[in-house]
Amino acid sequence: MASGESIIQPDSESSGETSGTHATGRTASSGQTSGLPATGRIISDRTLYLLCGGGSRRMGRDKALLPFGEGTLLEHQINKCVDAFFEIVLLSGIRRYPVDLRHLPDVMEDAGPLSGLLAALEDPAAHQSSAHTSDTLALMAIDLPEVSTATLRQLATGVIPDGHEALIAEPDASGEETRQQPLLGIYDRSITSRLRDYLQAGRRSVRGFLRQINPATFRVAAAEIRNVNTEAEYRKLTNRP
Repeated sequence: MASGESIIQPDSESSGETSGTHATGRTASSGQTSGLPATGRIISDRTLYLLCGGGSRRMGRDKALLPFGEGTLLEHQINKCVDAFFEIVLLSGIRRYPVDLRHLPDVMEDAGPLSGLLAALEDPAAHQSSAHTSDTLALMAIDLPEVSTATLRQLATGVIPDGHEALIAEPDASGEETRQQPLLGIYDRSITSRLRDYLQAGRRSVRGFLRQINPATFRVAAAEIRNVNTEAEYRKLTNRP
């Protein structure tokens, strides 16, 4: 791929799944604005799962396809993360996006973001690969456009402390946001069976499940964990009328 060329590809007859093994753009980033040093080398052997298949009920349209910068919000997030991770995988629900990345459907329908996390934890490719460490994964929601380079490095290289099974973001004291953001963090695959049991019991609360796994936290600026949930929030963020 030429220097500066986007990883986003036009629609084709395929479902949007890549034909390659690890389509991260890892050799494509020498001239690309990614928010990370344009070295053409990844900094981690961890996979990032981008959660982008939600219902977007309050927004009224697919958040991943919102115009953002010179492209879409999905393009913005991929280009920002591409140099940090071994692979980027889209947790896309029933959707397929015109990108050269693997897509994983939800494991259970109408089960919210935890269904996406379960799909990531059970990702067959991660369990089959011997090329990189697969006992942890990074998770990020598509609608967190202000995640910083420092936070991406934490997701890519951070270590879950002993005695915990996840490491999730929480806001520092600089803003009004006070709640932890479980859709920005690192998860150990050891929680897989417990999450499946939790969902099969009909439970859907993300924070309820967190109480079962005792996550550690790392600090980020409050703006980084603020979701773009509504049209008004989106227009404020992008200065659109």
